[in-house]
This record gives sequence, C-alpha cells and structure tokens, in this order.
Amino acid sequence: MKNKFLKIFGLITVLTIFNQTLTLFRASIMAHQFGTSNQMDAFNFANTLMVCVTNIFGSAIVTVFVPFLTRVKNRDDRKVLNSYINMMGIIVLMLLGAYSIGSFVYLRMMAANPNTFWAIMISLSFILGIGQYIRFFSNFQTSMLQVTGKFSMIKIAAISSTVFSLAGLIYFHNRLSITLAAIIITISYLIEYVVLRISNQEKKYRHQWVLDIKNDRTKELFRLTVPIVLNSTIYQISLMIPNVIARSFGVGVVSMSVYANQILNIMQTLIILNLLSVLYPELVTVFQNKTIEAAKIKLGYYINLTNLIVIPMMFGAIVLGQSLIAILFQRGNFTPTDTNNVWKFLIFGSLSLPLIVYKEFYYRVFYSQSDTKTPVKISITSIVIQMIFLIGGIHVIGIWALMASPLVATIVAAIYARERLIKKIGKLVDDGRQLFFSLVNSSIMAFVITLIQPNLHGNRIIKLLVLIAIGIVVYGVLVWICQRKYFLSEIGGQND
Repeated sequence: MKNKFLKIFGLITVLTIFNQTLTLFRASIMAHQFGTSNQMDAFNFANTLMVCVTNIFGSAIVTVFVPFLTRVKNRDDRKVLNSYINMMGIIVLMLLGAYSIGSFVYLRMMAANPNTFWAIMISLSFILGIGQYIRFFSNFQTSMLQVTGKFSMIKIAAISSTVFSLAGLIYFHNRLSITLAAIIITISYLIEYVVLRISNQEKKYRHQWVLDIKNDRTKELFRLTVPIVLNSTIYQISLMIPNVIARSFGVGVVSMSVYANQILNIMQTLIILNLLSVLYPELVTVFQNKTIEAAKIKLGYYINLTNLIVIPMMFGAIVLGQSLIAILFQRGNFTPTDTNNVWKFLIFGSLSLPLIVYKEFYYRVFYSQSDTKTPVKISITSIVIQMIFLIGGIHVIGIWALMASPLVATIVAAIYARERLIKKIGKLVDDGRQLFFSLVNSSIMAFVITLIQPNLHGNRIIKLLVLIAIGIVVYGVLVWICQRKYFLSEIGGQND
C-alpha cells in the first residue's frame, strides 16, 4: 500500500505544482492589471460570496457523498446516487436564483451608480455565480474519480481549466476589464467540468435524471446532509463577515487578504488536500474494517507525515513570504506597500496550517463513522469564538484582529475536535517526538535561510530559488538524521 500511495501522491503533487504555478501566473496578471483597486475588491468579494453560497451545500459532497460512493454496487444504488445529485443541484440553483432576484431588485430600488463597489460586485457575482454552479457539479465528478483512483485525471481537468483562463487573460491583456476577466474564468470552469465528465466513464456513476426522494436511503443521505449544511452555512457566513469588515478599513484590504489566501491555498491544495483526497477513502476503510487501535495508529502516522511537509512550509512562508509576494504580484498597480500588507496576512495564515492538518484529519474520522453532528458543534463553537474575537478585537487592535481571527478559529477547532475524538475512540496514538522534531528542524532551516538571505544579491527570482533549495537541503538532512526511522518504518505505513 505504501509504495502505491507514494506513487499516487508523487504524481498528483507534480501535477498540482504545475497547476498552482499556472494559477500564480494568472493571479499575477490580475494583480498587475487591477492591483488592490476598488474593482479588484469587488471581484474578490463577489467570488468569495458565490463560493460561499454554493459551498453551503457543496461541503456535503465530501462528507456524505464520498462514503456512499464506496458502497455503490447496483441499479438501486445508482438511483439513490443520482437522486441526491439532482436534488442538490436544484436546491443550489434555487439559492442562486433567489440571490440574483434580490440583487436585481436592490439595484433597481437604489438606482445605484454602476461604478460603485456594490454595483460592480453584484454585476460580477451574476457571472461568477454561473461558474461556481458549474464547479458544484464538478465536485461530484471529482468525488467519483477519487473513489475509482483516477487522481491524475482530476488534476489534468484542473490544469486544462487554468491553461484556458491564463491564455484568455494574456490574449486580452491590453483591453482586459474586470467583467471580461470574470467571463474568462467562468468559461474555464465549464472546461474543467467537461474534462471531468469525459474522464468519468464508470457505468455505475453514469448520470441519470431521476428524483427518488421518497427512497429511505435518499432520505438518509439528506438526513446526514442537514447538519453539514447547518455547519457550512455558519462557516460561510463567518467567511463573509471578515470581508465586510475588511471593507471598513478602506479600499484594497479585501484584495490583500485574498492575495495572501491564494498563496496559502496553494500550500493547502499541494499538501493537505492532496493527501486527504488520497487518504480519506483509506481512512474510511480502516476505521470501518480494522480494529480501533490499528486505525488510531494509522491516523497518527498520516498526521505526522502530513505535518512533516506542512510545518517547514509554514516557516518558509514566514521568512520568504515577502520576497515571494514581491515576485508574484509587485508590478503595475501593485505597490511595495501592498506587498508588505499581504505578507502580514500571510504570516497569520501560515501559522494555522499545521493545526488545519489536525482538524481536517479529526473531522474525517468522525465522518468515516457517519458522525456529521460532532464536527458541526465544533465548527459552530470555533466560529462563534472567532466572530467574538474579530468584532471585539477591531476596536482594540484594529486590522490585526482581522488578520488573526482565522488562526483563533483554527486553534479552537483543533483542540475541541481532539477532545471530542478522544471521548469517542479513546486515547489517540500520537508520537509527540515527531512534532517536536519537525518544529525544531524547521526552525533551524528558517534560521539558516535568515542568515544567508541578506548576503545573496542579483536576480530576485534566482535568489528566492537558491534560498528555497538551501532550505530543502538543510531540512532534508535534519529529517534524515532525526526522523527517518519513523517514516521509513512500517508504523502506520501499511495495512494491518
């Protein structure tokens, strides 16, 4: 199992690196053209809003849909499968429709100037909403391909989408408007969906238009979906509140946060989400079919393996983040001041990455046992505390509260999830030494980079690459000395 896992993870990591590189080029074009302007704020706000609306129900795809996919065998299963997909699609369409009607009425009643922030944002949300609705169905196709082990095709579809959007932005660069950029990105999502559909030729997953909502198993899927939707609704609202508050700090703050999140999302997608997409079906199988002790060993191993990579990335983002942001975005309408402000957001976001690993793995243990209510309670608690910190903190520490609030939420969620999981399955099988070694080794790596950085001159891209290479070598040597026995052993690395 371990060799197969390493091959799959290696392949999708390479494809992800390639795709995320293209995504950064795309973001760089947007930064050059629009910087942290009112238009860019409106684009980012509209995109976040539409992602939030579709993700209210889209979050159930991973937690409810994937476990059901692993059990699909006959015609009745396929009927339930398609009923769930079709009904979810109708609900999300109604949600987007209600938003569109309400927004149109608002614009008519207010007779808003088309150049104001809210008018631009609403207009862009109509376009980007179509793209997110397409992505909603792409998530179903992605789940099917994950269960069948076609991880490379998922990445190829994503690359196809990114290549199209990048080519479009480059082609129209001299006459690019924010509306045209939104249209290009929306079309790219359609291309991604088409590639996913073509790749998914499994007969048992073939789409059919059926609505068997009276079926007991269909009802069970929606029963499991309800707490997920409740949790997601609260979470999506918590994502929007910081954006609304960010607007109160002036033009550009929304975009600064988004630029930092684009870099953070690359790190999360590259390591955390890739690992989870590969390991989640295995985790479900282990917790359902193996002894609880064997499952806990596997869980501890996977968390340590993921943080072995995530923790040095966190330190790297902190010490090299400013240089990376300058290379990616600092040109045209994106100023050095913007670079410094984005870096501050990046630091706080990076600190939460190792905690996200713990939280996401703990959540998936609950999901593997058909427990969707506990993560809901955890998320609600963490979000409430985040909002209290944010709303209260802006009067005391200002914009720093906006930067730190996601970290506060992640800390609360990780600690609370661990506590609840221990109550459910007993004491977890952790090796605290591995976390200690990863932190110490990463700290040494960051210290070496900090010492060398002022003494390197010349092209800033080459300088950054040299520093990254030095960091990889230093950290790699330290891991080989301190941790190789654990990670090269069979502890959690094979099926029991």
